[in-house]
Amino acid sequence: MSIELNALRPVIWRVNTDPFTIAIRSRLSRFRDFPFLLLVDWVELLSGQFRQGCWSALSAAEKQRHGAFRMKDDRERFLVGRGVLRQLLGAWLGQAPKEIVLSLGHFGKPFCSGGPEFNLSHSGRLILIGLHPCRAVGVDVERMDTRLDWHPIATRLWDKKTVAEIAGHDSEDQCAVFFQHWCNHEAVCKATGLGLTAPSTPDSSSWNGRLWNVLLPPGYRGSIALIGRSPLAPQSF
Repeated sequence: MSIELNALRPVIWRVNTDPFTIAIRSRLSRFRDFPFLLLVDWVELLSGQFRQGCWSALSAAEKQRHGAFRMKDDRERFLVGRGVLRQLLGAWLGQAPKEIVLSLGHFGKPFCSGGPEFNLSHSGRLILIGLHPCRAVGVDVERMDTRLDWHPIATRLWDKKTVAEIAGHDSEDQCAVFFQHWCNHEAVCKATGLGLTAPSTPDSSSWNGRLWNVLLPPGYRGSIALIGRSPLAPQSF
């Protein structure tokens, strides 16, 4: 899998964002060889009206799950993430958001029958959603922790060449480089649907896909992976 030198800039979801406009724009990625990427700052969006719209989009089971979170931030992050995702899928499929059926694959990756391939990740105040009409996608976003002792984690996950590449940077840059490698790893694992059971070398030639870094606010790193090749001819939708 090749890693793109140019990072992708996500579209930012705002309070007045129209889900139907986003659905149309994300559909157009069928004609391109890169995914559609959406960034949500859930803290910024928690106004009364927006929050109510997200709540109305949840299924009954998701409302129960929301109430089971002990921490308020976890509840609100889940609410906004699922609310935005359901509004987007509802616009894509022409259905009421709360009626969208989300299922789980063999390794726990969610999917929507008849809808686009999608994946969601969150960290801190950011939620990242990747979509593609027909190719498997995986995303990861991480808020960097500069206190993290990254070396034991990297040694356990990656080969000596990768660990040496991280250690070869200036000490003040090593944490950021590690988190970018981690995001690359997670995005590939999630794109395959295998989770952490996938091989741990995101640039392996055995992967038939592409991997991009994501342009994010300071203090965050992110990646998005796209598995498979684009179709030879566009299909109608």
